[in-house]
Amino acid sequence: MKVLGQDVSVVCNQLLAMIGNILQWILRVCGGKKAVSRQTTSPDSAFVSIDGPGGFDRLRICELPENKATLGYNVSIFTKGSTLVDISDKSALPSDLVIVRVHYFSINYADIAIRWGLYESALRFVGWPIVPGFDVSGTVEWAGSDTTFA
Repeated sequence: MKVLGQDVSVVCNQLLAMIGNILQWILRVCGGKKAVSRQTTSPDSAFVSIDGPGGFDRLRICELPENKATLGYNVSIFTKGSTLVDISDKSALPSDLVIVRVHYFSINYADIAIRWGLYESALRFVGWPIVPGFDVSGTVEWAGSDTTFA
């Protein structure tokens, strides 16, 4: 079903994000609760996750368990709405997959649009929660045989 030419789920996400951003702005202006960031035991094993559309309050800093990796939104073999995959058995991984240990990442406009609930393809193919970071730099730790990194 379409509303104003967009899928109903996209319109709902946009409304939720708008309401969340307005509420967060009101709380900050009125001296209310500030966004809280959680320190992890090891910055090398942490990732950012977005639970759903809205303001900064929808961002979480999560621990990355050993032998787990976060997924890029274009990795279609894994379950929608899943942010982690087990990488302990490399022989079970697809031959066109690359595992990158991320050293740095940026939050660009596409990542912000995802948090706002506006990035329709990410919502359609991944769903919530989602890990932002379209732009990353790091070291290739493993590459399947059907990649140019192998």
